[in-house]
Amino acid sequence: MIWKDYHSVKTVLPFWGKKPFDKDQWKKKIDRAPQAVELVLSNKLIGLSRREVEEVLGLSDGHYALSDSNLSYESLSNMDDHTKIGASWSLVLISVNGKVSRVEFYKACCEK
Repeated sequence: MIWKDYHSVKTVLPFWGKKPFDKDQWKKKIDRAPQAVELVLSNKLIGLSRREVEEVLGLSDGHYALSDSNLSYESLSNMDDHTKIGASWSLVLISVNGKVSRVEFYKACCEK
């Protein structure tokens, strides 16, 4: 069974914590999860255009978006390591009128 789910920063914060954003680490996919939490908590991405987001985070490397105007970034932490359920987490930036209006954590997961 495959299931997909959106989560708020309040859900992932206890598992991932937060860490100041480091552009070099982000691009190398090192510690993305706690950096993503910090970006969401600080609202640094809200109101940015696609070009501005890509200047900060690089090109979108995620596979999930509700529309072409949204961006997603993958390789976040697997919050379910303790249950041995593999999960793919993405940071999804949802845009309205060309500007980021909401940021969510998206989880796609498959049971064993």
